[in-house]
Amino acid sequence: MRVLLKFLKNNERLFLIATSFLAISIFLFNQSPLKAEVKNQKVNLKAIKGALDLSSTNEYKENVLDIKGEWTFFSSKFLKAKDIVENKLPQNSGSVYFPGILTDFPLSGDPQKKFGPFGYGSFLLKVSGVEKGFPFGFEVNDMSSNFDLMVIQGKNIYPMGGYGKIGTNKNESISQFGRLFGDFTTNGDDFYILIRASNYYYRDLGMIGYLKIGPKKLIQSNYIENKLRNFFTLGILLIVAIIHLGIYFQRKDDKGSLWFSFFCFIMLFRFLSIKSYFDVLFPYPSNFSFYFNRKVEFMSFYFGGPIFLEFLRYLFKDYIPKALMKLLWSTSTFFGLIVLFTSPPVFYKTLNTYQIITLLTLLYMMTQMVRAAIKNVPHSRICLLGLSVFFFGVGWDILLYELEGVLPFIELAFFTSIAFVFIQSHIISIKFSEAYKYAEELNKKLEEKVASRTKVISNLFNSLKSAVFAIDKDLTVIPPCSEYSKSLFKKDIAHLKFFDIIFPHSTKNDRRISDLTNHLKAVFGDDELNYSFVEANFPQSVVLNDPERPEGKSLKLSYSPFYNEKDLVERIMVIIEDVTEYETYYKEAKLDQVNYWFMKEIVQQENKYDIFDTLENSLKEGLKTIDDFLSPQSDEYTAEYFLDNYKKGIDHILSKTENLSMLSNMIHVKTADFDYQSITADSEFSKGKNERTTGKSYFQGEVTEKMIDIVDYILSYISCAKNFENKTLNIIKKEEVEEKINDLKGYLKNIFEKTFLVRDIKSIDKDQLGRMATLAKLYPNFDHLVTIIGFKSKVISLYYLALEDDQASKKYSDFSGHLKQLPVKDKLTGTIINQHLIIPSKSILS
Repeated sequence: MRVLLKFLKNNERLFLIATSFLAISIFLFNQSPLKAEVKNQKVNLKAIKGALDLSSTNEYKENVLDIKGEWTFFSSKFLKAKDIVENKLPQNSGSVYFPGILTDFPLSGDPQKKFGPFGYGSFLLKVSGVEKGFPFGFEVNDMSSNFDLMVIQGKNIYPMGGYGKIGTNKNESISQFGRLFGDFTTNGDDFYILIRASNYYYRDLGMIGYLKIGPKKLIQSNYIENKLRNFFTLGILLIVAIIHLGIYFQRKDDKGSLWFSFFCFIMLFRFLSIKSYFDVLFPYPSNFSFYFNRKVEFMSFYFGGPIFLEFLRYLFKDYIPKALMKLLWSTSTFFGLIVLFTSPPVFYKTLNTYQIITLLTLLYMMTQMVRAAIKNVPHSRICLLGLSVFFFGVGWDILLYELEGVLPFIELAFFTSIAFVFIQSHIISIKFSEAYKYAEELNKKLEEKVASRTKVISNLFNSLKSAVFAIDKDLTVIPPCSEYSKSLFKKDIAHLKFFDIIFPHSTKNDRRISDLTNHLKAVFGDDELNYSFVEANFPQSVVLNDPERPEGKSLKLSYSPFYNEKDLVERIMVIIEDVTEYETYYKEAKLDQVNYWFMKEIVQQENKYDIFDTLENSLKEGLKTIDDFLSPQSDEYTAEYFLDNYKKGIDHILSKTENLSMLSNMIHVKTADFDYQSITADSEFSKGKNERTTGKSYFQGEVTEKMIDIVDYILSYISCAKNFENKTLNIIKKEEVEEKINDLKGYLKNIFEKTFLVRDIKSIDKDQLGRMATLAKLYPNFDHLVTIIGFKSKVISLYYLALEDDQASKKYSDFSGHLKQLPVKDKLTGTIINQHLIIPSKSILS
């Protein structure tokens, strides 16, 4: 006892860190979905001979249950749900235990004849005793190496999806791992869970993960929490890796930061590959993407060891010999080449051998670290703590798969990896603390120290790839501003008005700018609480004019208040980042997500031809409404006419698409921020509703743009539906589109010949550009005319989309995007007219 007390007294920091880590680990464990697995152990539910009886327990209503046991197996047969409904099941091949694999499964009752690692078949489980009306949920993880899943209850068939593509041979099969969540409401009858799977590209056919059942909400909650935890892990690994890589580039003598950064990246890549997150890099599942995930998974394991030892060797050079590193690098390279040039079934066989090598290396490493800790080498004891925690998780995961079914299925390696990352960060903080104390001793002269620190901060500030500056209560930019501000806005923004910078083409009577100005000015002189409420109304993103991009340059804005001695807002720091590239990726990812939702809904429709009739009718209504809004007669329409016909068009489309819930919901969301009832009830609108000029252009633009977006949704839905039934829609003929193009050309020629007095746009020179900007300001309806031309071009783009001519569609969509970037006529310049009107018009008029 005295020895223990003495140790704790001399190692208070180590004891504090260990205790804190233990507390955090327990907290994370108790907050995670793994709690459900602990609860599962209270009830031993097993399927027997392909049947699972839940009538004797209510646990499935309250907890998530891990289902194990015997499933009925049909070798080399893909059952059809219809056969189960009609009770026409073929002869089964016996029972298989899940989770488990079929490599040693005897065929035709002959123990000598085995199923082997490759093949296909169907797995059927009958579930009985579930309460009527119960929202039943389930989760399936890692069925090797592809599968689809259906639930059959009575005459109801519920396709739940799957991963990869099942096939009866290697050419038809596509492998993919993943976690599937599904749910349905039971009607009280017995139901069947049918899994059809095949494997030709991995080690074995079978379930190498788990099947869990329980209440839909709890299953879904665990499913989401697991994803959030995964992204939390990814975020920590990525941030720490980038930080340490940045430290290395700042101090290239610090090889330890470089190796630790590589190790974090290795863990990051391993995590991404194990969870098959790399699949997002590919437009659709393929065996190439499956191979890529598995190769990254194994390569990260084989090279993680030597990279980690290089990091330790930097910290404790005398304890990790160079000869060992050469041997380990040679071994890892040899195994890595096998992974690189062979298929997963081949290189999987190397895993056991390398695990033995890893275990021996770990034992040697831990021995050396214990020696260093005994000698009290700096940072050795806390590093030993981190290593102990980390390698416990690695060892646990190895045993988890080697002794399958013996240990509870809880993967710890990534949790212990995060713990080690934090402990390493603590070591880094200690090293920086020591470096700072040493710097204090060296910097005896205060003026030199201040000058040096000021220079470092200035360089750091100017090296930021963001525009950083502060604004005062008058919304004027206060210097200094980051150097990147000049690059981003093409001018020095010091002493300029904030909204003149981010909205350079706005007018003084712009209602939106007026509202934003009031929100910003309201927080000055206010406290933190009120600031937090109002901040959400600040502009979060803007689009700046960019001659190289039809869609413009996307900027993201964030704010941080400066408080005075009374804790009241005195200034606001603004950080502006150019996120154009990320915005493009985000929009593409969002479109893919929407298409996935659409396709998921379409799959569940029984008569897919009825979908086309609904969509065709809705599309015609939307395009008819837009054509009416842009017709020559629209000059005589009132604001009330636009709103009334907009409402009629929306109501018609919603009535037709009410059975397509996903499409209907998106249309509701799109129209929610332009509420017809609220607008028509407004007193200002009522005063001038019979005047053609009162707000007419504004409402015409708003309703046309909303309707164009809705038509775009419908076209996306049609595109998804054609993946299931290739039906030609009779929307418009090419000759009619050409008439609309000629109409658009007429508008363009009108604006050039009558407004700018130019007959040949190819002959325009610099002098004419300046004159054109002046003439545009004199033309009273120039802004409205440009808006109409932009809408007409966008509509032509939609018609070409309906005709499946994507290249022509993009051409007119880009032209519409350029016109959107034109500012109001009072802020037009010759350069802007050339970039966003003349040059784009050449491709339209040619």
